[in-house]
Amino acid sequence: MNIDERYSVNKSLIELGAAGQEKLNKAKIAIVGIGGLGSNCALGLLSLGIGSITLIDDDTIAPSNLTRQILYTEEDIGLAKSTTAAKRLKERNSQINYTAYQERLTTSNADKLLLGHDIIIDGSDNLVARIVMDSFCSKNHIPYIYAGVKGFAGQVSVFNFKKGKSFQSSFSKLENRYGEENCADSRVIFPLVSLIANIQVTQALNILLNRKSILQGYIQIVDLHNLKFRTFKLR
Repeated sequence: MNIDERYSVNKSLIELGAAGQEKLNKAKIAIVGIGGLGSNCALGLLSLGIGSITLIDDDTIAPSNLTRQILYTEEDIGLAKSTTAAKRLKERNSQINYTAYQERLTTSNADKLLLGHDIIIDGSDNLVARIVMDSFCSKNHIPYIYAGVKGFAGQVSVFNFKKGKSFQSSFSKLENRYGEENCADSRVIFPLVSLIANIQVTQALNILLNRKSILQGYIQIVDLHNLKFRTFKLR
């Protein structure tokens, strides 16, 4: 398929255009955690035509994942999330470069997995991974797009953008706030996961196109149970 034909609708948008699409085609984004948030983010990035997408996850696919982790099917149960996601994405868009790592992100492998990317997207469900991402992004001046989901509520923010504050410096008592976070017991519904992931993707788009609507210094709160959207400034 001709690349001009694939992205013709994107390029027809005044806010994007051919120049904007070219920037997206040259961008390189890593997603840490290819579960509910990560798999939805990957599809969003694919639709934008992000040139290189790196998928990082050491987990395998379980039956309970299928309610919200949109890239996987019943036939994939027991397989690695990262490599399976890369295969599914390539079937939809073979013009993108996919790199899959079946590894858990740690301080010892962060440079190997994350160096060279324009943006890091958080699809994880634990504090340790977030601290590793945030520390790496703060050190290397790379935007980190954070998200968290639980039940019917989710939140999105951006850290380390243009030397902005980091995740760790924006929240006090991180261990108390996020220490017990675990996607397995959160009973997250798919509409929330999809919505929050697409806000993350839109933030990546805004960063790459240098647009103003970027959540550095702010946190977007979504409450689907009461259908409320609120944005707060982080102290």
